[in-house]
Amino acid sequence: MKIHQLLVGPILMASSLVVCPAAAQHTPPPEDIRSPEIRRDAIVGVTLVPRPGEMIEDATILLRDGLIEAIGTDLDVPAGYRVRDLSDHFVYAGLIDPAIVRSPGTALEQARNGAGSHWNSRIVPQIDMRDARTIDSEGRKSLRSQGFTMAQVLPESGILRGNGAIVLLSERDPDARPLTERGMTFAALEQGGWGGSSGYPGSKMGAIALLRQTLDEARWHARNRAMFADDPNGLEPPEQSDALDALEDAINGRQLMVFDASDELDALRFARVAEEFELQGVLLGSGMEFRRTDEVAATGFPVITPLNFPKAPDVKDPYAADRVTLRELQTWKHAPSNPRRLLEAGIPVALTTHRLDSPGSFHAAVRKSIDAGLKPEEALACVTTRPARLLGIEALAGTVEPGRIANLLVVDGELFAEGTEVREVWVAGRRSEIKAPTKFMIGGTFDVVVDGTVREDLKATIDRDRNRLTITTEREEPEENAEDDADTNDGEDVADEGAENTPGREDPVSGVWDCMVEIPNMGEIPMTMTFELTPDDRVAGGITNPMFSAEVAGRFDRAASNLELTISMEQGPSSNMELKITGDSLSGTGSGGPGGGSATVTGSRLAGTDDGEAASSPSKSKRSGGLRNTKLTRRSLGFASDGEMFGIEGDVIATAVVINDRVVGSLQTTSGEFVPFELKTRPEPEEEEVAAADGDAGESEEGEDATEEDAEADRSEPEVATIERLPTPLGMYGRLEAPRQRPVVVRNATIWTCAETGVLEDADLLVRDGKIVAVGVDLDIGAEDILEIDGTGMHVTPGLIDCHSHTGISGGVNEGAQTNTAEVRIGDVIDPDDIDFFRQLAGGLTACNQLHGSANPIGGQNSIVKLRWGGPADALRFEGAKPGIKFALGENVKRGGGYPNTRMGVAAFIEDAFQAAREYDEARDRFFALPPEEQARRSPPRPDFELDAIVEILDGDRIIHCHSYRQDEILMLLRLCERYNVRIGTLQHILEGYKVADEIAAHGAGASSFSDWWAYKMEVMDAIPYNGSLMRDVGVVVSFNSDDDEVATRMNDEAAKAVRWGGLEPHEALKFVTINPARQLQIDARVGSLEPGKDADFVLWNEPPLSSYARCEQTWIDGARYYDREEAANAHASAMTERGLLLAEAGGGGEKKPESAVDPEGRGGRPGARPGGRPGGRGQGRPGGGRPTGLLARMLQDRETIFLERVARGEDPAAIRAGECGCGSASMIELARTLARDRARLETLGSEDSR
Repeated sequence: MKIHQLLVGPILMASSLVVCPAAAQHTPPPEDIRSPEIRRDAIVGVTLVPRPGEMIEDATILLRDGLIEAIGTDLDVPAGYRVRDLSDHFVYAGLIDPAIVRSPGTALEQARNGAGSHWNSRIVPQIDMRDARTIDSEGRKSLRSQGFTMAQVLPESGILRGNGAIVLLSERDPDARPLTERGMTFAALEQGGWGGSSGYPGSKMGAIALLRQTLDEARWHARNRAMFADDPNGLEPPEQSDALDALEDAINGRQLMVFDASDELDALRFARVAEEFELQGVLLGSGMEFRRTDEVAATGFPVITPLNFPKAPDVKDPYAADRVTLRELQTWKHAPSNPRRLLEAGIPVALTTHRLDSPGSFHAAVRKSIDAGLKPEEALACVTTRPARLLGIEALAGTVEPGRIANLLVVDGELFAEGTEVREVWVAGRRSEIKAPTKFMIGGTFDVVVDGTVREDLKATIDRDRNRLTITTEREEPEENAEDDADTNDGEDVADEGAENTPGREDPVSGVWDCMVEIPNMGEIPMTMTFELTPDDRVAGGITNPMFSAEVAGRFDRAASNLELTISMEQGPSSNMELKITGDSLSGTGSGGPGGGSATVTGSRLAGTDDGEAASSPSKSKRSGGLRNTKLTRRSLGFASDGEMFGIEGDVIATAVVINDRVVGSLQTTSGEFVPFELKTRPEPEEEEVAAADGDAGESEEGEDATEEDAEADRSEPEVATIERLPTPLGMYGRLEAPRQRPVVVRNATIWTCAETGVLEDADLLVRDGKIVAVGVDLDIGAEDILEIDGTGMHVTPGLIDCHSHTGISGGVNEGAQTNTAEVRIGDVIDPDDIDFFRQLAGGLTACNQLHGSANPIGGQNSIVKLRWGGPADALRFEGAKPGIKFALGENVKRGGGYPNTRMGVAAFIEDAFQAAREYDEARDRFFALPPEEQARRSPPRPDFELDAIVEILDGDRIIHCHSYRQDEILMLLRLCERYNVRIGTLQHILEGYKVADEIAAHGAGASSFSDWWAYKMEVMDAIPYNGSLMRDVGVVVSFNSDDDEVATRMNDEAAKAVRWGGLEPHEALKFVTINPARQLQIDARVGSLEPGKDADFVLWNEPPLSSYARCEQTWIDGARYYDREEAANAHASAMTERGLLLAEAGGGGEKKPESAVDPEGRGGRPGARPGGRPGGRGQGRPGGGRPTGLLARMLQDRETIFLERVARGEDPAAIRAGECGCGSASMIELARTLARDRARLETLGSEDSR
């Protein structure tokens, strides 16, 4: 049934404000006769999808002056309109990319250095992409090739980066103009390198601090400007600050701010900033939001999500496979489901090409998401109506209806379906042909005519769907498994050969492919690619071009029909390609190579070379009757062949064109002679028609019914699989549900209370509502439903507390780019996914003090957390804990090359900061002491987050945790703080504390020391293991800390050292890691001991906690069990099974587990691993294959082996080590450099003799 005219209406007046006639553009007057542009077009006979979920068959679309005039069926095309018949095509609204990031060009330098610029070069919100050259012609062309007609272009540099521009992706530069006054303002957490080598900020927490500081200053500046504009009398004019002026609309909620979130945790961090400053936000996602979907949904922000799905991990090498974590595998597996998961969580989603290597892979990526359950109509909405609504241009674009801009996408099938090609794009009524149809004009069966004579022994066939020509001999019809097929038949017989080699498996890869590689700013380069697919889905071959040749190796993902290739050239770097094969077509992207950029690859298989036959193969390309290098365009064809099949001696080259229903041309011989050649349509035999007519009627009816049923089944909605729930966090030991509080009683255990009651034998511990209710013997719990744990033979202690930790911190432990960074906050960058939290739970740790590093005298603000594994970052925060801050003395802070570079300079700097904060606080007090009417006429002191934190120290609201070693510096800081009435919270490390223990006790500072670390640098040479007990003996509150991810897994062992070195009674020694750190952090009212009313944080041990045989069996926090040894063992076994399955899938083996990655018991391993020994043994995977003979080479190899074995055990070789405070050489950058240097030297030394 046809739908008659639907929508014919007036052109929207509002649109005329945006899309103006071409005559209104700034173009010079012509110097000759004018060439008027006709902009009246009618597109007829199409299947129109005006918006997601709607379809109009046989539709007509009228376009006039860049706008849609009318749509419907049976429309009369007015006179003067160009008619374009696009029967068998689909038309959609032009796609919209809401976030393309480009350089602002010279505008960036002007914003950094011009009048009114910000002091920090990463704060450039005054940039406006309307004033910049947004996307060059090649960039627009690549986007149009994917169907995009409009995009928001955002500036790429900085933290506050400036305003985007919504532009048309037209062919001509003058037409690629902005549509609206402005787009969104753009923000990102850009940072420099470690130590501030690229300026402040040098860490993620520094970037957040600078963002917050600038937004607060913008509010302050806007108030001053408004006050001066209202009545300037008696007021100093506000400073010129174009940067802060540019933020006024955003801070007042009148402009959307889009946040560039590099991962899902950054998305949540931005949400906290937006809530603090009441910003209207949009997230430019990472594609990883599915790892914390519920939390992202709770922000209420729309998400612009990229489709840069991770590639399958390289698991071909067992040694490499061992390094692939379960989290990486799960991320690879589930990333394509990200759009679906976000939509099902109620999040508005738009898709973007941002973060893709090339826009050319966009459609293939969308298909991956559709395969993962995203509905096609939802995918369409994500690139049309939703981005239009997000950008506030739904009245202009996103749908096909009268009054909208004439942005149209024409495709030859349903959008995003396999094989669908973008044919043309209309931008503001101007047509751009993307890919002309390549189907040959005629098809069927033909007689072969050579030199006027019909060759009775030959038959030609042209398959239009596959764009394929075959010429076969009719003297001997091909028979399956015929031994002499290879000598007499054409290329189709090779498919049977492949089937014999690989039973039941098709070969869609092997053959010769005619390809075009489009490189931005370089144009198109033709290439011929030859592939051969092996039975194990490996791919080998080569690439040829008149200018170069290269070898190709890779693998074929049969499930996704994807080729992942590495291209190796004799000279120059290697490059990669990821290609999607659809029938006889391929498309995809390439990256790397000499230019280091990206490229778009398209191509088609040369006829007669599929299914294993490569035209370049001498054994196959020269067969009698075979065609080589066949090429079909819309009206012409060509091929090369052995002339014997045509009765001509030697090779021939054929060229021909379509004339009516014939193909007419010539065969050129090796002697240069041209022989007439023709393909003449062969009529179908009448006998076949009669046979078909006389067939069984009932059978025909049955077939008709079946056809109708099949068609109905095809029209039904495909069944969408239920989406798999994912654990939080992804990876080992992730949880599907958070542990829940429950009433519990531990019976008949030995309870170490760390309180005045001491150690209780055969005692009970009762917990309700997350609190300790009672501790005693034979407790009466009544008849309530309660979990009862038999503690016979077990020991119960308070949860252990680490007073100095760097676990779970994202984006850098140090903000080392400034000497005073009191404004930065560890709490802004908590990483709840850090697996070390779970490992520390397994050692009985329940709380820790996350500290800034020791790179500067005044560092950042601390964060106290409970190890509530499996929750969001906010769930880890220790509610109500007193804030603290990190100070540092000694070698770390004076070796940066700037001020201060002496110990006395450190003292002067800290005192100057105290004095500046006192003056700042006094200025604020004077302002707030004014009457309200006077405050309204005056400017308050400029906000300063750095001084705010120092004021809190002076007021006693924030405690100092100071990295310190030497007695002279310790005394200096004690005396300086006493002059300002400040009491230090803890002196960290404090390895010479025993020398000045009386002074520390008199001051009232705590001492959080290493148990027995020393001699790792000069200023710790006087450390002794009795340090802790000696300070305790004179009244100092002492704790032992880890400063190390791994040491924190065994803090009970650290406490035991106070028994060995100092003779402490075990119960007193246990306090070094329980109640004492709680007192130092001023959280002892809630944790640190087992007493009624305190939080139910406790640990069950199988042996006395200070025994070397003690093993943590269970760890409870707030009355919820966060660790259970038996449950963890089961979770580990399940995780290793899942990892094995995913490794098999990543390796292309489906459900089969690769023997190289998983042993029969499901544990990770490598071939050749010795039972009970080191995985793989020495020398495996090494240059030369054996143990090196050179001494230095052996030492380097041993160091690498240790690193890799730590990885295999699940440890992080780049983790923070004790004493480093984030300043050591074990940073990830140093680790990578060290291993690279070692590998290079090892290869050089591998063959040398022992020296």
